[in-house]
Amino acid sequence: MSITLVTGQEYQLSIGLEPIPVAKARLYGTVADADTGTPIQGAVIKLAQGGVTKYQATSSSSGYYNIDNIEPGTYNGLVSATGYGDYVF
Repeated sequence: MSITLVTGQEYQLSIGLEPIPVAKARLYGTVADADTGTPIQGAVIKLAQGGVTKYQATSSSSGYYNIDNIEPGTYNGLVSATGYGDYVF
């Protein structure tokens, strides 16, 4: 597409742009006892922005967790489980 502009003339050009879909991120892995390697069931994994939890998952019996469809950005992470110290990332 091109446009020819002529001296002394005014033109109004309205343009409609379509947004590009933003790719989402995924965070997954396992939570295990640091000493024995035993999977930890029920660990809570949180991602927060500005002190507000935006995403959360709970680990399975095999220690696996998965958080899908995370908006791109910077997050503070916290993993907590009963009987263990918190892990901050």
